[in-house]
Amino acid sequence: MSGASNTHRIIMRVLFLITKGDLGGAQRSVFLLSQGLKKEGYNICVGSGEKGYLTDKLGKSGINIAFFKNLKRTSNLFANCFFVFELRKFLKKEKFEIISFNSTNTLFGILGLWGLKNKPKTVFTVHGSSFLSPGFKKSKILKLFFLLTMKFLLPFVDKIVFVSEYDKKLAEKYKLVKNDQGIVIYNGIEYIDFLNKEEAIKGLRKIKNFPNDKLIIGTITRLEYAKGNDILIGSINKLPREILDKCIFLIIGDGPDREALKLQITNYKLQNCIFLLGDILEASKYLKAFDIFIMASRYEGMPYALLEAMVANLPIIASNVGGIPELLGDSGMMFEANNMDDFISNLTNLIKDRLLREELSKKTSLQIKKFFFPEKLKEIKNLFISLGDSK
Repeated sequence: MSGASNTHRIIMRVLFLITKGDLGGAQRSVFLLSQGLKKEGYNICVGSGEKGYLTDKLGKSGINIAFFKNLKRTSNLFANCFFVFELRKFLKKEKFEIISFNSTNTLFGILGLWGLKNKPKTVFTVHGSSFLSPGFKKSKILKLFFLLTMKFLLPFVDKIVFVSEYDKKLAEKYKLVKNDQGIVIYNGIEYIDFLNKEEAIKGLRKIKNFPNDKLIIGTITRLEYAKGNDILIGSINKLPREILDKCIFLIIGDGPDREALKLQITNYKLQNCIFLLGDILEASKYLKAFDIFIMASRYEGMPYALLEAMVANLPIIASNVGGIPELLGDSGMMFEANNMDDFISNLTNLIKDRLLREELSKKTSLQIKKFFFPEKLKEIKNLFISLGDSK
């Protein structure tokens, strides 16, 4: 068996496909897997629809990159059809044993594999079933488009990887998965070279000159509906004054809701306690500045920001959605999504109780050991090898 494994390590060619080039959860997963498999001897290529932070990092790591001009985040069937033909043309020149699809629009590319000689095995990773979530805000027409797309295309995929049991069960509920087609492989996280608390606070204060000597409660997030930052700000506004005076809140990240959130902060007169810091390169390095990490998402898959907070051994309060309960176990406090009173109660208890913060921090340091990257890389390798052996 060891000889077979070594052979696969050397000769297996894998193509990862991802729509956008920014660095969200799906992009982070693709980067870590590409880098890890390359070190193991795999020949890796990443196909993307646009340049961005992800492709820059991949290029610096010596990983081959292919750009597909018709690979876009869109519900336009014509645009998706153009991508099908573009990918097919590419695959006639470049041969791969495995193709890993990592977003809904990339999955249309599976139609381009029909009739190919030496057809590669296929894997689709569900980085979060947001369109099936009860909290999904998009129009019913768009939700129906995603659902019909999945129902039509997923039967042609050899294996479907889910990043949480929650997502797998949701897909089974909608009959999107055939018997033995789905497998759960949690996201993995690498060790992080954190700044110490003093350095981290000093670095963040260069961005926004927030007050000293207060409890720092923070999050790393995207400023969009799914992440529930409006709920977070609304909850902070309802905190008792004696609690609010002890804290400041730092929100790292950017997105389409930035201006609306700034207005919400102004209307509540919270400019002196809530600070929007914007996007920060390698933001996770600053996590040790926080005394408490918070996440108020309306729906989630398996969020990397929460994994990073756990690596930092922070006490955590997060909404009870998606894969978050599987990730936190009993190491963090959870509240019902959209429930401000529940969130305020948990946060108030944690602010008041230093011993509780210390207890949760210890539990987090144990829980995160289950999610370190080497074990997840091994699971992906075993999946790819099993697919290669079945050809």
